[in-house]
Amino acid sequence: MIPCFLPLTIPNHGHIRRSARVCALPPSSQNVISQRKFEITEYKKSTNDESMLIPVKTFVVSENAQADIRSINPSQQEQNRFQPFDIIQYLILPRGYPASVSPDYIQFVVWNVLRHITASSYAVLGTSQMLKALGVGSATASNLSATLNWVLKDGLGLSSKLLLASQFAPLVDRNPKRFRLLGDFVMTVGPIMELLTPLFPAHFLLFASLGTLFKKGADVATGPAYRVFLNHFAISKNIGDVSSRAESQIVIGNLVGTGLGIGISFLVKDNLEQAFEAYGVLAVLHVLCTYFSVKDIALRTLNWNRLDVLLGQFVKEGTILTTTQVCQREGFVMGNKDSTRKRIALGSEANAGSISYELVTLFRTERYFLFVDDHDIIRIIFKPNRTNQDILLSLLQAHKLLQYLTESQTSRTVGSGSELHFIRETLQWATERIDLLTSGLQSLGWEIEKILVDTGKYVYQIDDPISARSN
Repeated sequence: MIPCFLPLTIPNHGHIRRSARVCALPPSSQNVISQRKFEITEYKKSTNDESMLIPVKTFVVSENAQADIRSINPSQQEQNRFQPFDIIQYLILPRGYPASVSPDYIQFVVWNVLRHITASSYAVLGTSQMLKALGVGSATASNLSATLNWVLKDGLGLSSKLLLASQFAPLVDRNPKRFRLLGDFVMTVGPIMELLTPLFPAHFLLFASLGTLFKKGADVATGPAYRVFLNHFAISKNIGDVSSRAESQIVIGNLVGTGLGIGISFLVKDNLEQAFEAYGVLAVLHVLCTYFSVKDIALRTLNWNRLDVLLGQFVKEGTILTTTQVCQREGFVMGNKDSTRKRIALGSEANAGSISYELVTLFRTERYFLFVDDHDIIRIIFKPNRTNQDILLSLLQAHKLLQYLTESQTSRTVGSGSELHFIRETLQWATERIDLLTSGLQSLGWEIEKILVDTGKYVYQIDDPISARSN
């Protein structure tokens, strides 16, 4: 037997990777055949996954002999064929899937395609009823009047989208899951207005405009939330590829949904009652698909709900939860069950009766100020130059202080001296552990540079006492 050494890998050139194996022959064979030979295998990168190498051909090169091309094993040739799943994956999934996207990607894709199927189906129902209200197909209908009404209802609806975008779009980043679900719930109201147009043809413009208002207004929430999810999925910095595949997925869902909607419209014909029944089923399925598509997305950014879960666990157990663990606990629809939102307030107006000289001295070197008001609410006000680290530190202290106040049942009636003692202790406790918390969050993939909480309207600045007396 001829002993062979380990393969020798030759660097890639374009889409081809070559590997060579050096085989040494026994001395007795040197007079018969060459002492050395190289076996070079040529590979081609897979169209979908560049980490998968497909054998193309093999060269055997010997000393003083021409290269011999060996045929490829039939089982290897099978890998070159495009399987049906490969075609589907090529069309709708990003290159390098599943390694190029986050683990929660595929579940979102499946439910999101179903979401578009249901939405497109009941959109066809609404459109067919509006056409009937305009008299399309009737000999007495005016084409010009129908066209003007159709254009006007779209114009009024788009104008409302412009007004709503300036108010709600900035809030989507803080809770994209909730806004995605809320937006789709609002979207389902639009077709109700459209289905009512045959009953009130004289008020077509009113009902049709209201329908467009609800649908376009919903886009203000669902659109930005969708882009937040795409950015989350693109863990390989491949947002362009993820976005383009998302468009393909939407097209497939819309095409299937449109065909289903046409079939349903053909079945219900002029029966408005049946049209409403079909719409009701599709609308419920639409909202359910949206819920299941977003509920398991383990976002890495820190909003109030996720910070609430993280800091509560850290204060109680001293452990840091992963993004998946927090995703399972956060209440993105109605908020967390034991939320601290009613007990901790950020950036609210200060109450002179709750601020003492000792408190001001305690927080003099910090970029935030914390106190407990008359209603046992922990209030935090930040300096203008505060950082995300300061927000995290202040909330960590607030959670620890809330634990102290709850366990000892301390309230304002006990006196400011007890509160000041707790505030001083919790500040020291939080300061000693903030570095441990931030390093732990970063190691688990949390994006601590993105703390998406509203810090309120008010900020403060402490003047130097010596400067104040000199004035």
